[in-house]
Amino acid sequence: MEYFVIQLLTGKEESFLKYAKNSLSEENIRFFWLRRELFIKKLGKMKKSVSSIFPGYIFIESEDISYDFYKKIRRFPGFCRFLRNNDDIRALPHDDKRLVYQLSSNGEIAGISRVYFNEDDRIRVISGPMKGLEGEIAKVDKRKKRAKIRLKLYENSFLIDFGFELIEHFEE
Repeated sequence: MEYFVIQLLTGKEESFLKYAKNSLSEENIRFFWLRRELFIKKLGKMKKSVSSIFPGYIFIESEDISYDFYKKIRRFPGFCRFLRNNDDIRALPHDDKRLVYQLSSNGEIAGISRVYFNEDDRIRVISGPMKGLEGEIAKVDKRKKRAKIRLKLYENSFLIDFGFELIEHFEE
């Protein structure tokens, strides 16, 4: 199976998915929207919140995108285009596909990663969606319990916040 990407009007992901799942139930295609949990501080209390990893983008798992399928889906509310573009619909390259698979391996919502900091104050990920992405971490905010990770999608780079839970003591 290949992964394809649809760009939508930002904020229309949920309504697009509902419409697509109701309209295309006979198709052998899986739609998914990658989101992540973050800690948000409101009124002095830390709460978990869910937000999109790639706002305005929905992923499709399918063998191929046929012209008939494209004609159906382009009429859906919120649809902008397929990536690379509508005339050149391409599956995600291998490295991008591996990243999307890793982020979606525990469901459409990437949970909170468990981390600790070693004696050199470098972050080490024990479990969660950030596991294996330590080399892509651009910035860590211990107070907000977030790490900014540089992710690529079709050669475009994004800085995405992921939440983490700090483990005080961990024996390697």
